[in-house]
Amino acid sequence: MWPEADILVGTTMGIVRRQLDRVGVPQRSQVLRLADLPGLAGAVVMNSWTPGVAVHRIGDVALPPAPAFVELLHRAYAAEPLVSP
Repeated sequence: MWPEADILVGTTMGIVRRQLDRVGVPQRSQVLRLADLPGLAGAVVMNSWTPGVAVHRIGDVALPPAPAFVELLHRAYAAEPLVSP
């Protein structure tokens, strides 16, 4: 699930989304509220230096580390073919 929010859509997100699509991992965008957080199996932040670092807490809500999810994101990112100049 991708958050429907004011986020900076960047290169890392594009790569991960494209590669998850390629291997058939379902994705959707959704508005997330604090009340939705306890139902999540995990959460990550991503940016230009990593395709995923586990988030363990948002506000007062503890989140599971979800190592398999983090690994999936890293594998998806690494699967992107390099472009030669």
